[in-house]
Amino acid sequence: TRRRGLALGISGALALGGVVFGLEGQMQWRTPVDPSQSSDGVVQDFPGGIRWHRWSKGAVTKAREAGHPVLVDFTAKWCLTCIANKKTSIDIESVRAVLAENDFKVFRADYTQRSDKITKELHSLGRAGVPLVLVFPRDKKSEPQMLPELLTPDIVLNALSKAAG
Repeated sequence: TRRRGLALGISGALALGGVVFGLEGQMQWRTPVDPSQSSDGVVQDFPGGIRWHRWSKGAVTKAREAGHPVLVDFTAKWCLTCIANKKTSIDIESVRAVLAENDFKVFRADYTQRSDKITKELHSLGRAGVPLVLVFPRDKKSEPQMLPELLTPDIVLNALSKAAG
């Protein structure tokens, strides 16, 4: 009985080790796949939602030089205000229609991992963190409109209409 208990203990430890090895090493369970992320850096939160491009200063500059109005959403998955803004005022049908009709380029600056590049940009804009939504007009010489932290559909739609000019 003593040997049997020892054998069961060793078997249990080996089985547990196999499970941990499988989860940690082979299945990479702590690095979940983001099904909304495509290989070209475009993110869509749900089918039919806004197709967000990965933000960079260079990408915004390039879009503006091509004559596009631009929307940039500095956001994070842990930011409750960001999530509320997106669900109630940004990624909604009326906003998606205005973005499409006016050939807006849309960028998401994902601050979930607190990127140094995004931190630097936020600080240059006088902000300590997210949320921050910028709307750049079609005229590349004009400054972007910085939207308030709490958004409504009207605030977003008015800013987009003004930028589309």
